[in-house]
Amino acid sequence: LFLGLTGGTIGKWLLGVRVLDPQNRPIGIVPAFRRELSVWCYGFCFGIPLVALFTLLHQYRRLRATGTTPWDSAEHSHVIALPWSLAHIARRSLGALLLIAALGLFFASVKG
Repeated sequence: LFLGLTGGTIGKWLLGVRVLDPQNRPIGIVPAFRRELSVWCYGFCFGIPLVALFTLLHQYRRLRATGTTPWDSAEHSHVIALPWSLAHIARRSLGALLLIAALGLFFASVKG
């Protein structure tokens, strides 16, 4: 819903990226849903452990070679990165800290 209406999610905001259509507008709810399903299928291979590492590596190599991914090509969307700034670095740092905190809480709850 967020990706379709705003071009981003909380994670994308923290990393300073947006997903937009060819007119630089948010891609819409239905294309965003299709895009996320494609990411889950072709990028993360439905979350199958170990296999997902290979699909992610394959998609990364494709991204480096062609500049796009299958899910963005299919939806005619593109990802833009905001220019680097102090605010951008602060957002990335906040994202890293939140990830570390979330993982710590997760492992603490599993252990306890």
